[in-house]
Amino acid sequence: MRTTILACLIAFAGLVIIAAGVWDLSSLEAETGEMLALSDYAPGVQTIADGLVMLGVAQALRLLLVVVKNTKPP
Repeated sequence: MRTTILACLIAFAGLVIIAAGVWDLSSLEAETGEMLALSDYAPGVQTIADGLVMLGVAQALRLLLVVVKNTKPP
């Protein structure tokens, strides 16, 4: 039971991190007459990627729980 709750919490944290990355990208503003450099987008994209990694860890933990539950000897 605790492992399932942990997987859900990790997945929720991943979604929050993805939302923070989207907010970071949406709040970029260029100075008047200037264009944004590619490096200006890097922190937001990296934050979204970190959120996807968190979702992957939660999925792996959930699948490990299913494997352990289904391979217990009777």
